[in-house]
Amino acid sequence: MIILILIVASIMIPSVYAQPQIQVVSIESVNDTYGKISWTTSEESATILRYGTDKAALFSAIDSNYIKNHTATIKDLAPNTKYYVEIVAANRAGNQTVDNSNGNYYSLTTYPTIEISEINVSEIGLYSARITWKTNADSTSVVHYGDSAANLDRQEMSSPGKIHSVAVNNLLNGTKYYFKAESFYKQSAVRDFTTKWDITPPFIEDVNIPETTNKQIINLHVSTEPFSSVLVYIDGSLARSKATDETGNVTFLSINLHQGSNAIKIKAKDRSENEFEKEFTTIVDSLPPSATLADIPSQTTQNTIKITGTVSEKSKISISVNSQLKTDKETDNAFELDVGLAEGDNDILITITDGAGNSYVIEKQILSDTKAPKLDVDITSYSPSY
Repeated sequence: MIILILIVASIMIPSVYAQPQIQVVSIESVNDTYGKISWTTSEESATILRYGTDKAALFSAIDSNYIKNHTATIKDLAPNTKYYVEIVAANRAGNQTVDNSNGNYYSLTTYPTIEISEINVSEIGLYSARITWKTNADSTSVVHYGDSAANLDRQEMSSPGKIHSVAVNNLLNGTKYYFKAESFYKQSAVRDFTTKWDITPPFIEDVNIPETTNKQIINLHVSTEPFSSVLVYIDGSLARSKATDETGNVTFLSINLHQGSNAIKIKAKDRSENEFEKEFTTIVDSLPPSATLADIPSQTTQNTIKITGTVSEKSKISISVNSQLKTDKETDNAFELDVGLAEGDNDILITITDGAGNSYVIEKQILSDTKAPKLDVDITSYSPSY
């Protein structure tokens, strides 16, 4: 048992000859004259950071604390220059490790010295603006902005270069905004602009609401000002609401209506809280119209027939004879139509369709015989013979 304990203890005690391991080397930040580098060691170690533009002649920055998480800031570097880096770590026992990425060396490249000039705000609209500036060298294009100089919490970016142009969108109208331009590490002073004020209400167009329909579920399309809210009310109660995109178009699917008259109100509200509304009335009628016809004879000696009657509501009356449309007429109540017939059998189809599209169909058969009977008699067979 004693021997076992000694063996376990010897396994758990680190060897005084073990070298510390250097891990997770990272370039934290860089500008034109300094760089910040971090790394970790597998055990508490003192480290030396060596750097320079020539691998054979590196300078040293010493970190004498025995810690695991290390950070070094190198100052007074030359702008727009590549530096090579290696790290040396030594533990308390004096064992040493050198890490230069297997001879490839870690590296950082400083930025060129950046000067920002000619900052300008243009294309100021109700909800957007464009910020431009120039730099003396190719660099990134970033704008930090917000409605408070102390809180520039929004950011937009564009392509890098020497001439910079960044659009800021989704602003509020009539509002003062603060901003600063940033290219690489360089930032401008905080400036401001004010968006235009909007007092014009949005429009409402292209609403596809039928006056009458036989359907209790409809789809609804509306066109209005881009990025507005559209609200749909049925008989005074809010049924749906939806925001439009940059096109200003919005579609509502499966709007429920009830039988009879439906008062529909469409309200559009833009980002400036301006409102506009339109009202419509849709009658849902799922019942077919009724009709009363005068007697239609089953046969006639004429080549036309007069069909008369009344309908219960405004409707279109279509009459076909032997599958050919003969007449098509709208009426509110009574009607009288002359219909041409073909000689012989006539299949008559009377279709009465109301404004909602409901139909009532009547079928009749009429024989038209306009020719007198013909008698063929051979009287010679009855002549007396002498």
